[in-house]
Amino acid sequence: MEQRRGEYRMDGVDRALSYTVLTDVLRQWLVIFCFAVSAALLAAAVMQWHYQPSYTSQATLYVTKKGLPNNVYDNESSAQVMAEHFEQILNSSILQKKVAEEIHLADFAGSASAEAVEGTNLINLAVTAASPELCFKLMQSILKNYSLVSDYMTGNAILEILKAPKVPLTPDQPFERRNIMIKAFLAAAACWVLIFGGLSWLKDTIRTEEDIEQKLEARCLGTLWHERNRKKRTDIRIDDPLISFRYMESLQKLTQHVQKKMEERKAQTLLVTSVLEKEGRSTVAENLALALSMRKEKVFLLNADFRKQNASWLADEEGHLKIENFQKLLENLKKENDYVIIDTPPFLQNADTEEMAQMADASLLVVAEHRAQAKDLNAALDLLNAQGEKNLGCVYNNAHVEFLRPMASYGYQYAYHYGRYGGHYER
Repeated sequence: MEQRRGEYRMDGVDRALSYTVLTDVLRQWLVIFCFAVSAALLAAAVMQWHYQPSYTSQATLYVTKKGLPNNVYDNESSAQVMAEHFEQILNSSILQKKVAEEIHLADFAGSASAEAVEGTNLINLAVTAASPELCFKLMQSILKNYSLVSDYMTGNAILEILKAPKVPLTPDQPFERRNIMIKAFLAAAACWVLIFGGLSWLKDTIRTEEDIEQKLEARCLGTLWHERNRKKRTDIRIDDPLISFRYMESLQKLTQHVQKKMEERKAQTLLVTSVLEKEGRSTVAENLALALSMRKEKVFLLNADFRKQNASWLADEEGHLKIENFQKLLENLKKENDYVIIDTPPFLQNADTEEMAQMADASLLVVAEHRAQAKDLNAALDLLNAQGEKNLGCVYNNAHVEFLRPMASYGYQYAYHYGRYGGHYER
């Protein structure tokens, strides 16, 4: 059984790693797409700049012997001999100079080749040049002047044109812009996927509940699963009838652990914070207040982001906390309520959070899946515990259950009875 649990745990870690890497890559899809399109356009432009088309004109010749009756065997032999020597004829300086002079060129701007057709007395002649017109002119001039050299090398063999040359209409290797752009797009996209995936894999973040125990100097008090926003809800509240049973169950477990620890420490004020924005800090604080009120507790939820509020008696013109006034506020709230939950700004965005943590009886750090670095989380925990061990632990928030746990492990059945809300809030 223990071995099976270990296998589940390793499987969950691998799935969590794969999932977080995949989500990081998907978040950058627009960047990847833009870079891939840019690479495709750049590749097409560069290849177009370096592209030098070549055109080939072909002619078919047949070989006969001068002054003798046609004999198939002799003609085939003459074709083989003629093809062997024709390369030399075509590349001879005499012929090339004559061809260049005839079409008014400084030199022979092309290449020519000859190949005998096996078993026949036919020779295929091919001329390649940079343009269709030049290619055709070279071919015509060669056919007109090759006899200046061939008579000395091939004796009584003569060539007759079987298939006349034509002006080529398409280059030998057309510029395939579409294929070039597709290949460049895919290659660039793959490179950027690997880059973003590698950067995500190297992030030292919290990807599973076990990571909190291994990487952070704190205990995990509970896990809140990712709640799908089916109707574009802007917030998640446990009094919403559309909330999932899994989320409700996990929030009730968290509330039970938090309340037990606060009772053990005789704490009334609980500071709920996070390291970064969008880790679900305010959602956790609000739902904790709701859950405690369902337990017939009188709860006050305090929004302590005074820089966004008109609270001059708690913060100066620059938004800095007035410590004495805040301390008095907490004392008054503690007298009138069973619990005071303080929803503070993130640690990395507001220095007042550290001051509030010193005045609160206990604190709770919200850790969202794959958001903050482990070193930043540990630094925040050190600050929360600077005035004694006030931190109760961490809440692992926005966990994606499909990738972290085997579905068979959710075979629980619970029944809750929720009373009327006994709390009140100020936001």
